[in-house]
Amino acid sequence: MTTTMTTKDEGEIMRLTLNKEIIDKESILDEVRRIDLKGDMLKEFLLETLPIVMEDTIDPDIDHARPEVYINNLFRNKLGDFDQRLIIKIGEGITKALLIGIRKQDYFHVLTVGVNKAYRKNNHGRNIIMYCCNEMFQETCSSIKLNVHSTNFPALQLYNKLGFVIESGK
Repeated sequence: MTTTMTTKDEGEIMRLTLNKEIIDKESILDEVRRIDLKGDMLKEFLLETLPIVMEDTIDPDIDHARPEVYINNLFRNKLGDFDQRLIIKIGEGITKALLIGIRKQDYFHVLTVGVNKAYRKNNHGRNIIMYCCNEMFQETCSSIKLNVHSTNFPALQLYNKLGFVIESGK
């Protein structure tokens, strides 16, 4: 599927959607792990990890220098029912990439994708998104949605290559 991405005013947040089946059946990294921590252990993991994977990135919801605000919003269900979360990472010890998302009725909303600066340009962002999409489509989600700043050209390029399209009216 070829999609032309157009950007709007600088800083505008756009909603993108992927509506199709498994996007790639190739083997995704063996290093992908679900994070099943709960409570304070999960908060501690996120407080340590988010500033690293979000360094020098543009994310609609998170200030990487102050992740506690975002994490509190997650735990207070301000971004969706956090009990319906999927948190995955690439990396055994060190986190190379992290994805946080929440299942909502028949679709999955990717809230955050970040790649550790030391591991960028190694397809970790692509791989973690593909893994997530494959998991969610296997669990019968009809689509994957995410928000992205119109000026985040690396993310827009990646999402375009994976088949995401801009939702009209967003």
